[in-house]
Amino acid sequence: EVKDGSGTSLGDECGKFAVTPITKIVGSQIVDVNYIVNESGMLEADLGPSGSSTNPINLFVAPEGTGLDTKVGTSADAPFKTITRAFTEIESIKNASNHYVINVIGSEYTRYDNDNDPIIIESATAASVTIRGTGSNKMNGQYDNEGEGTFITVSCNTPIIFEKIEILGGCASSTINGGCIHVASTGNVVLGQGTYVHGGKTVDGKGSGVYVENGGTFVMKDDAHLDADEYSEVYLESSAKITIGNALTSELSPVALIRVPDSEYKEDDELQILDESTSGLINSYYRYFGVLCPEGPDYSGSGYGYAISSAGKLYYYNYN
Repeated sequence: EVKDGSGTSLGDECGKFAVTPITKIVGSQIVDVNYIVNESGMLEADLGPSGSSTNPINLFVAPEGTGLDTKVGTSADAPFKTITRAFTEIESIKNASNHYVINVIGSEYTRYDNDNDPIIIESATAASVTIRGTGSNKMNGQYDNEGEGTFITVSCNTPIIFEKIEILGGCASSTINGGCIHVASTGNVVLGQGTYVHGGKTVDGKGSGVYVENGGTFVMKDDAHLDADEYSEVYLESSAKITIGNALTSELSPVALIRVPDSEYKEDDELQILDESTSGLINSYYRYFGVLCPEGPDYSGSGYGYAISSAGKLYYYNYN
């Protein structure tokens, strides 16, 4: 605390003091946080203007209990019921510089909580939108064997970031690929800290976990991971890639199993399937990913098959 000589608060004199910034973790970012001396002479974090990356605008969704889409949605005491309503609110503000966090309250958010509809994010006028769990949260597409369609579809180029949440269910079908998540050609999806994707299905479709169209952006970072089984694969169209966003910290390996179109499995050519936000990430973390071989031949114990090189390319190997 800082006071003037008389022992009273500083008032307008507070602006004459400067404080050295302190490096902190804010959300999932490592940032230098500025501090100011306020009129009472106390140190106060200056996270920047509302809507900045270090001081995002918070919206709240609670499908269980108190959530109603007629509420204001800006506090945990007056939450929206659906994620769709939160995106409607973001669109009503229409500020492309704003960063938002949609805080999901409660243990589970299901397709039925979303008015029995899948979550379709076609537009988000914002710098980024983070969908973040506040506890042991699940987003559950609740598929059945006849298929209910993709659970989450993203076609906007605003980064849609998932953090601290489990995403499961959904079913790829003949009408739309991707069980849990479909990334359209204009879509931008980031799986961030504490995100776990699993339990999708395919019925005449591709990509039980995630499907990425050519042109779409799909990023994995921190400890994000998918189950290493057939119910959680990442299907990449011929020129789509997984971008490694930063150092991968998951203790599970592989963090994702990748499948590409059968026509792209070639013995005499290599296909780029990994990208990186910073030089050197592919070389450091390519071993965190696995490749599913083309359907048909049995590659088990054969001495030949497909793998990922240190350059992030799909290649054919033959040890015979």
